[in-house]
Amino acid sequence: MDTEEINTFLEELHKLSEEGDMPHPVDEIEDYLEIVNQMKTYMFAMPKYKNGARNEIEEFPSLLGAFGKLFLRLEDAYLRLAEMGQEGKLEPEEIIREHAFEIGIAIFQYVSKAIVHAETESVTVGVSPAGPTTGTGTGTGKGKLG
Repeated sequence: MDTEEINTFLEELHKLSEEGDMPHPVDEIEDYLEIVNQMKTYMFAMPKYKNGARNEIEEFPSLLGAFGKLFLRLEDAYLRLAEMGQEGKLEPEEIIREHAFEIGIAIFQYVSKAIVHAETESVTVGVSPAGPTTGTGTGTGKGKLG
């Protein structure tokens, strides 16, 4: 599987997120597990550590669409942890701190890229020359996790 196929899959995941079509892990367990198994297949097909093709993996602005990059960042952090341990140049506490920071940054980058979609409701209250006014509305909204 090449990076183009992986990116197409990640884009499809992103579209699932945008459309709110990701199966629910309790109510639609079979469909949910099917997607999780597909995700595993594609993640395991990612270019290996230190392969320049990893830079070709796209990051789409949703939690599902950004999952591939999260996977790569976490994998990189764990493999660098192993390398630091083998080199023996740092104390264990320094290695763990470095690793914890990398994991923290990977998670921060993941949630910072994500756009979330939600149903919205609004209530307005105001005053006009004719007297008080009120109104309600519903719709969809999107925003970034902060």
